[in-house]
Amino acid sequence: MKKRFKITPVLLILLLTFFTVSCKDKNAGKDYDFKFADLQNMRFIFSSGVGAWRTTLDILPDGTFCGFFSDSDMGDAEADYPNGTEYVCDFNGNFTLLEKIVDYEYLLVCEFITQEGTPGEEAIIDGVRTITSAPYGMEIDESNRFILYLPGKKTSEFPEGFLEGINPFFDFGWQDTINLYILYNTGSGNAFIYEKK
Repeated sequence: MKKRFKITPVLLILLLTFFTVSCKDKNAGKDYDFKFADLQNMRFIFSSGVGAWRTTLDILPDGTFCGFFSDSDMGDAEADYPNGTEYVCDFNGNFTLLEKIVDYEYLLVCEFITQEGTPGEEAIIDGVRTITSAPYGMEIDESNRFILYLPGKKTSEFPEGFLEGINPFFDFGWQDTINLYILYNTGSGNAFIYEKK
């Protein structure tokens, strides 16, 4: 006669404890105080503040994003396009949250970027010569990595000159911490900013 294996209450408790601890260990460090949903209804902007160019970026709760680059040159006009020239790029892609570096600082990976049209394509729309461009500011290197800085990060923890260099229209000199989100592209060295209202 075969012996049957019995799960006693004590054994059941030990098994449950083991699996609970294992799950916690497996997800250790994943209880982040940030998620992509926190960026919903925000628009990040990369621009020098000078000229008529900017790149905008909207990040969705699942990490996907869509963006638009435009640069207008009203002086570049001809009879066929009397309203000037505009360089544009519609693009989209996906971010993955890789890890928390320190408080208020997260490492993201850009899984891919795609864009509509081919750079250099031209069309005349409503008297404007429209030229397809690349997604300026979103150029990526082999690592495809971005750093997201959250409101509350100490300004003293940034490299010297970093905050002043990303946009001359933001004055950080009097603040102990930043009051905005900064998405820094480690590949291109460009930063997208969303000011917390």
